Amino acid sequence: MAEAILRWSLLSLAVLIVGPAALMLLSPLTASDGVTATSPILSIGPSGGMVLGLGREVLALVMALGFGYCTAKFTSTRWGLLTAGAAAAWVAHGCGRMDEVLRIDPVRGQYWMLAVEGAVLGAVTVGGAWLIAKAGEQNHLNTPPPGHFVPEHVLREPADSPAKLGVSTVCCLICGVAGAWLVAVSTLKGQTLAAGAFGALVAGIVSAMLHKQASAPWLVAMFACLAAACPMVAALLLPAQSVPLLTLSNSGELAGPFKLMPMDWIAGALIGLPTGAKWGVGLATAEKA
Repeated sequence: MAEAILRWSLLSLAVLIVGPAALMLLSPLTASDGVTATSPILSIGPSGGMVLGLGREVLALVMALGFGYCTAKFTSTRWGLLTAGAAAAWVAHGCGRMDEVLRIDPVRGQYWMLAVEGAVLGAVTVGGAWLIAKAGEQNHLNTPPPGHFVPEHVLREPADSPAKLGVSTVCCLICGVAGAWLVAVSTLKGQTLAAGAFGALVAGIVSAMLHKQASAPWLVAMFACLAAACPMVAALLLPAQSVPLLTLSNSGELAGPFKLMPMDWIAGALIGLPTGAKWGVGLATAEKA
């Protein structure tokens, strides 16, 4: 009972205090019109720009991951990632929407900048997930050891083959893209965040069923790749002319994965993967029994 109270109290702190505090770091950042919230790497002004704006976003993400690290110290890896994701969702809320980014400056090059942002945020997130995994060591019976979502007795089973790991990784990426495609009907922030989280949830379930021994940092790293890969693909496939691109954005015909900002992928990974991986291991174990 006491552990349950502790877990939910820490999650509440992440949602009500840590997340809003991290969001405040992004409040001075605006787009070139001086009003609209936008991606920090595309922001302007004394506190914005490619270096300062992205630095603020990285600092906000580090705050969320740092709280997840503290949570993992007292609970587990799964709850550490979950609380980090709950706080990071506030950061994602302050990063604007894709249609607003394209409305202000409808050029395909915007996606290249977002790909750089996604790569930086992904690297920070993987490092944070690794630290959270290290902090999540438990001494209780049948609880996951550091960096894993599954109990010790599962890890003692014969190691999965490299081929199974490869299939699990590919399925993780496919499920992430498919989840975003299904859920992100519009660029509303609630939908894009839900798209990232749903894609991560499905990816966690499928990946864990195929490769129960995958570590938390590995799953996060695979899903975080989408934060950089999807903007890169969009920059290559979308129209280069501003009018067709703006028309595509305003009509809502952008593909689901192209509607997500990089932080939507990151927050979704931290929220959805821990729960999905636990469910996937449970399903695989029950099926084997």
